[in-house]
Amino acid sequence: MLNFEIKKSLEKNIHYTFKDDSLLESALIHSSYVNENKREKVYSNERLEFLGDSVLSLSVSQKIYTMYPNEPEGNLTKLRSGLVCEDTLSVIGETLHLGDFLVMGKGEELTGGRTKPSVLADSVEALCAAVFLDSDYLTAQTFVFELYRLSNISFTYQENIKDYKSILQKSKQNLEIEYIVDKVTGPDHSPHFFMSVILNGEVCGKGEGKNKKSAEQMAAKNALKNFSIIND
Repeated sequence: MLNFEIKKSLEKNIHYTFKDDSLLESALIHSSYVNENKREKVYSNERLEFLGDSVLSLSVSQKIYTMYPNEPEGNLTKLRSGLVCEDTLSVIGETLHLGDFLVMGKGEELTGGRTKPSVLADSVEALCAAVFLDSDYLTAQTFVFELYRLSNISFTYQENIKDYKSILQKSKQNLEIEYIVDKVTGPDHSPHFFMSVILNGEVCGKGEGKNKKSAEQMAAKNALKNFSIIND
């Protein structure tokens, strides 16, 4: 499915050469392609996403655990959340031009699937899992760190920690704030949450993510944007 030129171009972007090309190919197959081509014996990258999530989380956890020996668990958790959240991983995907290499269905492509943050983030996870299976944990960990370096994403504590829920709570201290789940999509092993944040009975922001916490953070972030409290 991947010709030689495309494979070499992507490997140049990610600074890694695969021994098993089928792993790289599997990491790039979006579920929409499988759904539109059910007669083909191909599988989406969702299982690799599942594994890659753990590879990323462990690599980043070990990195910041070593970097910040005096930080309490709560602060390390917040820092890790910022480093492995959809926003951050989608930036990595954009840096690698990963969307250009994805194999996806026509419908998904027509709706801008190649640039969707959730699609890019999932593909980064799948790619990390593919490297892990193609090599070993230490190589995969080095690969993860290289992705952050290429994307100019720092592991520095102050630069990455963004608790939008706390910012919203502090800025709206006199209002009742509630987070509700609008819907959950995706397979059981890789759900995708859509959340709304409600202030005094009115929806003021919506967000999505791979778990409730990240979706709540995105909803709070969008609420802060709507209130012109933040601009990014």
